[in-house]
Amino acid sequence: MNQSQKNIFIAASIFMLVFLVFFNLAFHPNPIRFEIKKLKHAWSQKKYAELSSSASLKNHDSLTQNLPAIKYRCMESTQEENNRGLQETQAPCDGNPRILIIGDSQLEGLKKPLYKYYKEQGIHIAATVLWYGSSTQIWAQTDTLNFYLKKYQPSLVILALGLNELFLVDQDKIADNSRIILHNIYKSGARAFWIGPAAWKKDRGICSTLAVINGKDFFPSHLLKLDRAADKRHPSSQAAWLWFDQIKPWLPVLSNSFVSDTLKPYQGPLILLRQVAL
Repeated sequence: MNQSQKNIFIAASIFMLVFLVFFNLAFHPNPIRFEIKKLKHAWSQKKYAELSSSASLKNHDSLTQNLPAIKYRCMESTQEENNRGLQETQAPCDGNPRILIIGDSQLEGLKKPLYKYYKEQGIHIAATVLWYGSSTQIWAQTDTLNFYLKKYQPSLVILALGLNELFLVDQDKIADNSRIILHNIYKSGARAFWIGPAAWKKDRGICSTLAVINGKDFFPSHLLKLDRAADKRHPSSQAAWLWFDQIKPWLPVLSNSFVSDTLKPYQGPLILLRQVAL
């Protein structure tokens, strides 16, 4: 067999192989696209398992072990501050829990249901800090969180954070920043509860990351089907109330020390922060 005949034989063999492959696929009971989806799903499950067991992603129990008991403390101002008139009104020092609410623009819809719920419980809202466009990185890598923790000394911090990071791929970075946030909260003596992002599209992993880190102190908002506002991203005003109805059973139980018609729960300031770049 000369070289020309060899080339013809090789070409014919390749043609027959390609023909057989396409012939088998044409009569395959399931289209190939479904097989690709299965492979993609299996890969996602493997990556989530790796994420959950990663040494770099400490879970909720490891973050909260050996923490001191929650203390219901009161702010004290100096005489100099009083003389200058710089003392801001604080929640009463009556031994009741004080809640600090922080997060991104999701708080636009959530703040009113939160206020109503805790007012009915007789529990103080120390302050609400709504930081537009914020992320776990911004809250972790600036002194803003520690500033408000020191200023309001809450018993519980409720976070609504993560909507601006739905499509970030670097889950190790998100995990590290989330751990820093929780560490700072726990170090202050407060407890944390994280309301997960109300995703309007499939996220790239942040919801799973936050769920692993926060454990039972996390609400998986991404599992809900919520009507959206005009921007098609945030839950509508009405949907926010329905959203909070699902959150309520998951919130930590806080007991107040008084029931009184004259002493009403305090609702602190709403603090708006603009977006910044790091």
